[in-house]
Amino acid sequence: MLRAVSPTDQADLDQARSQLRVKRSQALSLALNLSWTMLFSLLVPLLVGIWLDNMWGTMPLFVLLGAVLGILAATVGVVRMTLRAFRLTAGESAEERPEENSEEGPG
Repeated sequence: MLRAVSPTDQADLDQARSQLRVKRSQALSLALNLSWTMLFSLLVPLLVGIWLDNMWGTMPLFVLLGAVLGILAATVGVVRMTLRAFRLTAGESAEERPEENSEEGPG
């Protein structure tokens, strides 16, 4: 037997769906930002290193320096983005739950 959905239940359901869409889009945005950060942080220094080695004839030197710089830049970029995302998520979850110590005690 089907039960009729009240307007308040429908509004709650719509709100939950809207929040889910927002969270999915935020997750997709974070994944794309991480991908682009890693790609350009690794690729640009490596290509500059290859170009410098070809120009000056010092084949492994600048390629290795570019690779190391790229790995460091990608690591720093990914860590910064991840920490920012964790801070935002922690801030949202702190707003959603009531404070446990907000009740006044006897006294």
